[in-house]
Amino acid sequence: MSLDIIQLAILRRVFQVEPKFSRGGVMVTPSVSAQDPAVHYIRITPDQDDRFVIDFITRKGKDAMASGYFHEGDFYIAEHVISGWHSIDRLVDVLPRITW
Repeated sequence: MSLDIIQLAILRRVFQVEPKFSRGGVMVTPSVSAQDPAVHYIRITPDQDDRFVIDFITRKGKDAMASGYFHEGDFYIAEHVISGWHSIDRLVDVLPRITW
């Protein structure tokens, strides 16, 4: 399973950047205009069904991982709708406190 053209368009709109293909998945890096985000980049790798594994790579070695999916034109990670890098930074702060 790979990301389709609609899902790539959603990622472009959500992050205002051009996703790059990398190791069977997609890598998204913040734009230069982003205010020094805690997350250096995210890697979105297809998983089973319609879900994706999301790896958050930080500059300070506090990497995190979660599951994500697309639904009705939105991109969700750990059940939170994502709407830019500020959403990603907030999510990575709370991920260690989420009990799965």
